[in-house]
Amino acid sequence: MKISTICTFLLLFTFQLRAQTVEELLSQKKPTCREVLINASSVIPDLYRQHSLDSLEKAITFIDASCPEVQEVFYLRTLLNIERPSILMPKTIDSNFIDKLNSYALMLPLLKKQGAQVYNAYEYKLILFIQQWATDLLKKKRLSSDETFLCDVLAGNIKSPERELRANKEKYPQLYALLKQGDINDRNSSSFTSAFIIGAWKPTSDLKVLGTHPSLGISFGGRSKTDELDLTLQFKFINSKNSYDILRQNTIYNIDHFFGGYIGLDYSKYFIHKTSYELGWLAGAGYDGFDVANSSDYNTNNDYLKPLSINSFNINTGLRFNYFFKSRSFIALQSRYNFINYGNKGGTSLHGDAVTIDFLIGINSRRYY
Repeated sequence: MKISTICTFLLLFTFQLRAQTVEELLSQKKPTCREVLINASSVIPDLYRQHSLDSLEKAITFIDASCPEVQEVFYLRTLLNIERPSILMPKTIDSNFIDKLNSYALMLPLLKKQGAQVYNAYEYKLILFIQQWATDLLKKKRLSSDETFLCDVLAGNIKSPERELRANKEKYPQLYALLKQGDINDRNSSSFTSAFIIGAWKPTSDLKVLGTHPSLGISFGGRSKTDELDLTLQFKFINSKNSYDILRQNTIYNIDHFFGGYIGLDYSKYFIHKTSYELGWLAGAGYDGFDVANSSDYNTNNDYLKPLSINSFNINTGLRFNYFFKSRSFIALQSRYNFINYGNKGGTSLHGDAVTIDFLIGINSRRYY
């Protein structure tokens, strides 16, 4: 047989083997996340009992690749990093670390109460193993305070990790630093925002005849680090301090009814922005008005009172101060001057503007975890 023939044969044979290998690779069935977790619920505890840390690392890495969204992988890797003498704290964790611990602590009471009725049997088994592993680690004297904290959380001994860290920041310096970084990230990121509003509406000039009125409302919108845009809805109530005249159907009526409202877009620009507080300029534009009679008067065909409301365009500006008692929860105080022009032709003069002072309690939505 010629050398060239032999080389051609070997080349074709090699190509055939390579083609078969590719076909086999393409036809291999990738295990589902559920299948991986079912096996992991038995394999992981066995490897732990054998104290095979390298194999545990490979197993956890494989689970992470197959089930990237499963939180149990995070808890297992945390315990493995503490178990290894050379790695006392995970090196790649970020500020979401504390939120994952919070999620775990919230899950445990439900797990204890309803167990496998809520969770799949394999997840339930993994979580029980995580608790046991953390409990075993707590018996070791070489743990740092931060590691002890992590194990206490995963063992179920700490019910509110975030509250514990804020109350003992000197005791857990590394973890508290992560918590503060999370606060900063939350404060600097874009988010949805909503708030409940309680305040007071105080008129000026001739409009003082209506008196000061309490107000209630809500706002919701979105914000970035220093800019916020909200849709605000507020209601003013309690009858007028003094009676006033309105002209309807060529007749003057003296009344004291008052129920007002404001709907508008409010923009805030924060020129002082800190982790726990911020101060900014506020400007808004919307529709303002109040009813001179109950809507029931309209429904009973009291046409003599129509139109039932006196309205005005509202342009306002002022200041807003927010204080964040948590990374996303805040209380706020805002004051603004409202330029309005209530028209009451033929009746009591209602020329004047209004000053509003509002107290808000609200929350900015979490980014993602």
